[in-house]
Amino acid sequence: MKIYVLDQDYSYQSIAPIKEQLFDQLEQLGKSLIKNWESIELKVPESKKEFPRSDFPNLLKYVPVFSQKAKECFYGLLRPLGEFLTVTIENEDYFAYNLTNIIDGLDEEQSEVKRFVSSGRIMRIVKHEFVPEKVKEQIMFKIPQDPGSIYVSDLFVEKYNQHELVGLKFREIWNKNA
Repeated sequence: MKIYVLDQDYSYQSIAPIKEQLFDQLEQLGKSLIKNWESIELKVPESKKEFPRSDFPNLLKYVPVFSQKAKECFYGLLRPLGEFLTVTIENEDYFAYNLTNIIDGLDEEQSEVKRFVSSGRIMRIVKHEFVPEKVKEQIMFKIPQDPGSIYVSDLFVEKYNQHELVGLKFREIWNKNA
């Protein structure tokens, strides 16, 4: 089993909220929002219009945005792990994915981490080691020690490649077979 960090492919279009205060709404992601969600209107900045469109336009690192095609490909796998929240990009529906699946699966003792001197909290994970039993069935998840990153399994990457989707990059950070 392999685990990757989900990254954006910046050779494709990025998007931004039309109203800056909408970032406040996005900051609440991580807990269930679907009951009170109101679609956010997004735009492609002028400087990014020349870039090709993708199935995952870049908004924020911890908020993947799915095209309709990408949502259809992943809905069955990801629906139990979070919420697809409607957003509109220039009059077309897309879906911000609110990942609520947080797994305390990092083996801190075996990982190489840099800590803040003042608090002892993890500043950065240099080398990831996971507890295999905690992550073996996970398709997509976050960890409490690094809530700004999204981790995906080789199954996610295989499905992404199988459906010829574009807009993401995957950085392998852990290989149980290695």
